[in-house]
Amino acid sequence: MRLTLFPLLAMLAVLTGCSGGAREAEAPAAEDDAYASPPAVTAVRLSDTGGLTVIGSAEPGERIRLIEMNGTAHGVTTDARGVFELSLNADGAADRLFSVNVQRAGQAIPADGWLMSPAAAPERAVMLRPGDASLPVGPAPLLAVVDVDAGGGVALSGVAEPGAEVEVRIDGVRQGVTEADATGRWSLTPSATLPAGEHRVLVIADVQVEHALDLTPIRPTGPMQTEAVPSGLRIAWGLPGGGAQTTFLILSPDA
Repeated sequence: MRLTLFPLLAMLAVLTGCSGGAREAEAPAAEDDAYASPPAVTAVRLSDTGGLTVIGSAEPGERIRLIEMNGTAHGVTTDARGVFELSLNADGAADRLFSVNVQRAGQAIPADGWLMSPAAAPERAVMLRPGDASLPVGPAPLLAVVDVDAGGGVALSGVAEPGAEVEVRIDGVRQGVTEADATGRWSLTPSATLPAGEHRVLVIADVQVEHALDLTPIRPTGPMQTEAVPSGLRIAWGLPGGGAQTTFLILSPDA
């Protein structure tokens, strides 16, 4: 069961307002155009000065743009291997949210989700994906992210050994099994819904981890609202008066 959400119109208006229509990714390509994957962010690193370095990939020689919530745009061109590395100035203790897109054939093609780098752990960035499991960027633990919505929908993701079988149990009940991809990333969306409150989440792969998590969703007061919780960080994002998604970034040790 996919998480059920309304479109995040407020956030889209801010993040794509100066990007030349970043959400036009669904427009069909010309018939003679070969399929090209959207841009991907593979790591976020913290510099000695407190700034961020965002690393990722697209097609060789393409122009990548990162746009912050305040409308500030940053750009870089991928090298001959299709790799980009973009350095950003420090922004104090702020949690930072970016849209990521590539300029291709006159269109701005977006990445799969919005890049969020938390002030509490910048290198544990995550791609927030509406209505789906948000995905960790760069190195991450076996259980890295849990998403919930107001209807009790839940989705989980993390990093295991590439090709590893990953089993998820919640409150002792087996929720499903999936396989980590070639990068080690996995995600799972159980069909069952969960009531708000504390649950024990066990993930079993080449190793196993268990966390006690208070999976209570909240409605943000703006495009994004973050707060520290015992498990790490709770990120609420959405549209007041519409749907909202709450993403838990797991930073605590097993519990």
